[in-house]
Amino acid sequence: MKWLDGKDMIMPEQWKIIGIEGMGTTRNMCLVANAATNETGFFKPEREGFFKARGQEHSPSYYEYAASKIAAALDIPCAKILIGELFGKSGCISLDVRSGYSGHIITASSLDKCGKLFNYKNSAPGSPVFGYPDELSFQGMLPYLPQQVEHSIVKMMYFDCITDNPGRNSRNYLLEIDGRPAITALLPLYDNEFCIQKHMKFMREGSAFHYYGSSSFPFGGFPFEVLYECMQRDYPELANSLEAKAKSKAFYEATKKLGCCDFMLDRVNRFGKGDAI
Repeated sequence: MKWLDGKDMIMPEQWKIIGIEGMGTTRNMCLVANAATNETGFFKPEREGFFKARGQEHSPSYYEYAASKIAAALDIPCAKILIGELFGKSGCISLDVRSGYSGHIITASSLDKCGKLFNYKNSAPGSPVFGYPDELSFQGMLPYLPQQVEHSIVKMMYFDCITDNPGRNSRNYLLEIDGRPAITALLPLYDNEFCIQKHMKFMREGSAFHYYGSSSFPFGGFPFEVLYECMQRDYPELANSLEAKAKSKAFYEATKKLGCCDFMLDRVNRFGKGDAI
């Protein structure tokens, strides 16, 4: 595997099971801990034949790994991925993105379980306003996002556009909530196995995370072109800075090593103002 950096290989003797993960689409996924580093993560064994039967060139572990490296090349926080064999099965470990956060961590789909949220847009000093997003689109959530989180989500949307990721549904990204309660952080991206590949029949072209409007379908639906146009219109400086990174020589070299250079150049050029390297 020429695309795999040696330091990202699983050292099986260091890892042990500390729990079984019942969420997600990967069967037999388990929570593991590293005895040497105290890191924790989720081991996702390969689903033999699942992707090959659908014409995919690589295993799910490759797509998780490649997506993490692409995010790193764009300076977008993302779960670190380790590749190899563990407990007699091939797969990957996605290091736990919750490490280092002190607030309550939830998926966006669970925001309604927090009670009314602090509304940054309508609150004034001494006069806090609380409510709940009418929809879990970007525009629907915007009044409840501090600027740092707002910009982090724009970066997430850009990443999904250029990696052709249809799977960013409301159960597929994590938010930190403080005691008010208020949204305080978007955690690093994770579970990116549907990036950089042909889409399967149960997915629709587009993003599952809508810029505006509600969605009842978990995979895809909001056209990537429209998503990008909205970002470019509302956040031109941020969108341009991300595009510049995606057209840099360093990004080209990173995707070339991963073996997905042609795919990524095509996606970047599809949305950008000029050709990438």
